[in-house]
Amino acid sequence: MLFKQIMKLLFLLNPYQGYNFKKDTTHLLMLEAKRRGHSVYYGTPEGLLLEGASPYSLVQPVHPLEAAPYFRFIGPKKKKSLSDFDQIWMRQDPPWDLNYYIATLILSQVRSKTLIINAPRALRDWNEKIAILSFPNFIAPTIVSSSLPTLIEFWHSQKEGVILKPLNSFGGQGVSRLKPFSQVSQRIATATLKKMTAGSVPIMAQKFLKEVHEGEKRVFLWHGKILGALKKIPPPRQYLTSPDLGGSLARTGLTAREKKLSLAVSRRLTSEGILFAGLDLIGGFLTEINVTSPGLLWELNELYGESFEKKIWDSF
Repeated sequence: MLFKQIMKLLFLLNPYQGYNFKKDTTHLLMLEAKRRGHSVYYGTPEGLLLEGASPYSLVQPVHPLEAAPYFRFIGPKKKKSLSDFDQIWMRQDPPWDLNYYIATLILSQVRSKTLIINAPRALRDWNEKIAILSFPNFIAPTIVSSSLPTLIEFWHSQKEGVILKPLNSFGGQGVSRLKPFSQVSQRIATATLKKMTAGSVPIMAQKFLKEVHEGEKRVFLWHGKILGALKKIPPPRQYLTSPDLGGSLARTGLTAREKKLSLAVSRRLTSEGILFAGLDLIGGFLTEINVTSPGLLWELNELYGESFEKKIWDSF
């Protein structure tokens, strides 16, 4: 993975118009790449296409800027072979839907030595919620189901109540807490579960971890190593930690268990072609593995007064 030369880079991300790049991790990576003299191109998953078995994308050369408008595009969109790029960074945010799936199928057609971060097959196989089930020794009681009787039974088994998560969202969107059965009627619990499953859509139910009030740790992984960590703290008497939902951020350390957990997960992810990921930990338990477009790197820099994106580019 050592390039040590000027590279041609394609970043696939959400449409530029209306997007806030002020503290965007992808933009931060692009800025540093440009500073190092690499050729940076912008594209969206919607611009991907196949001609026969050959994958292409509609792309534009771009000069990332420190402030608004954040990008200066150089010329019109042009069709380019994906094999012409040294690296392709797939950085589209969820929801993970059919369009996202098809984008990964197109990316899988790249047969050259192009490095795709993260590997498209892994993006298909490693659902950010379900992925934690590959590490049973590191997770709290968890199930995935659309069956109301199964979910009700699991809820009754958890004295602290449960957290309910949709499987295709991010940033705490759609997450809700079902309090203990001693505090909530069966009727309300059933109505909540019916709404979340829409009758047949599987969701994740996890034991509610009261340690979330002390904060949820985000551990950044890069190519098999721990890059850094921060803590996301929910507002008082709340349980959602995302900064987009009112959470605050703080520096943090990792316990021996958390380091062991993070390194074990990182080794497995790297073997699957997932180089850049973000683990979420509560009370020493793994609760989510962010692989599509892990963020908060800018905030990590601010907390520690460092430039972690430089460490990423230094590794090539």
